[in-house]
Amino acid sequence: MKQGLLDIKGKLADPFSWRIVISIIITAACIIIGNALPLDAFGESTGLALGFFVGFVSMFIINPWSLVVSSILMVITGYMLGFWTWPEFQASTGTSSFLQLLCMMVVALGAETTPVGRRIALTMLKKWGKKPVTMVVVFGALSAILSSVVSDNAVMILMASIANNMLLTMEEKPGESRLGRAIITVICAGSFLGGSILISGAPLGNTYAISLMKAASGGIGGISFRQWAAMGIPAFIVVAIPLGLIYAKCNKLSNHNQTSTVSDDYYDKLLKELGPIDGSEIRWILITLTMVVLLLMNYHGTIVPLACAAASIMPMIGTMRDVDMFKRIPWFILMAVYFMTIFGTLFSNTGLGNFIGTLISPIMRGLSPYAFSVIGCLIGVTLVNICVNGQLAMYPLVIGVLTPICVSLGYNPSVVMWPVICCLAFFVIIMLNKEMLITKGYGWWNTKDGLLPGTLSGIMLSFVFPLSAIVIGPLVGLPLYL
Repeated sequence: MKQGLLDIKGKLADPFSWRIVISIIITAACIIIGNALPLDAFGESTGLALGFFVGFVSMFIINPWSLVVSSILMVITGYMLGFWTWPEFQASTGTSSFLQLLCMMVVALGAETTPVGRRIALTMLKKWGKKPVTMVVVFGALSAILSSVVSDNAVMILMASIANNMLLTMEEKPGESRLGRAIITVICAGSFLGGSILISGAPLGNTYAISLMKAASGGIGGISFRQWAAMGIPAFIVVAIPLGLIYAKCNKLSNHNQTSTVSDDYYDKLLKELGPIDGSEIRWILITLTMVVLLLMNYHGTIVPLACAAASIMPMIGTMRDVDMFKRIPWFILMAVYFMTIFGTLFSNTGLGNFIGTLISPIMRGLSPYAFSVIGCLIGVTLVNICVNGQLAMYPLVIGVLTPICVSLGYNPSVVMWPVICCLAFFVIIMLNKEMLITKGYGWWNTKDGLLPGTLSGIMLSFVFPLSAIVIGPLVGLPLYL
């Protein structure tokens, strides 16, 4: 294949697009304008850091090329502008959540390579999935529970497949069925909610957010697996049923006007097709339970997942082959997180944290820790839904801005910012997120169908999560005040 000097048409790489040009121009302009701003009174290189921050956040949102490219360019540009030294970058990546994130993903993959996830779902639905409103509640809660140990994408694929077959058996019609719309959309909401139960529920966002919080707070913020679970599990218990009820009522469902139902025979048939539980499923359950229990007992947060990941791909005792693991892991996201970990130090290494704190502190200063957390949650939910598919860009924006202010007010960011981290993963209002589109092909919902239930659910979480953190955090070694 004959190639020119530049692969403009994209025969071997991504083709040229104006999005690339626009992104480069915006980023460069932000840096140049920021450097000209007279903000040095707030600290070293404040204006330049502001321009750099706004420029690269815009690049992450516009996404002109692979996120890995943007994250690498961010590291190199930040180094050249003097925001961090190479030893600081090495220290940041060495202490980052990359390895922990990778290992938790490997363990979770066992539910995709074995029938265990489908078996658990069908067994639970047989017991509780009969009447319309009950179905919606169970599908939402079950999706969240599975998502606490399995990836969001895998849960949505699994649960949507089960729901689609069930709905068609009930002679519900895609695009017309209120029950179908409620169930499939609540599966998405529940899958994202599951990330708040355990750190391993959404290891990508959770571990990355904790790393950013630590960096933005100068090393103050930190949450262990046990502490996260202590706040996340009670919060989930409180919201699990109301979440399903919101989606059921917004779709005008009632248990008293059902036109069809699902018999035990339907679930028995599907369970019979899976056959008896096999050794690989039992091994996945044992490996996952071992990891969760040991982490809850405060054993090393990376060594434990590393050992369980090794067990997951080990011959005879594992749940998948190593070649399958390498094919299924989203390496481009992992590598982007690896490089973007240093981004949070921008607020502590320059005067950017002081500058933003000066602007926002007067608004937030009179707020109690609970009110501060609620406002932070509402900001997070709003931004992550407006900037569809820009979640990774919203983490440094929201956490990087609010964490220094939280610390300046004397509040412990590990408590006050934990709810914000959870809410940054609840992007179900505008249903255009690439993960949610996994379920759209079945034809049960339209983009607008998440607006009302998603908004109401986001508001509910923004009040419940902070309450759980404020009440339980101090009981598990996370004092409310520094």
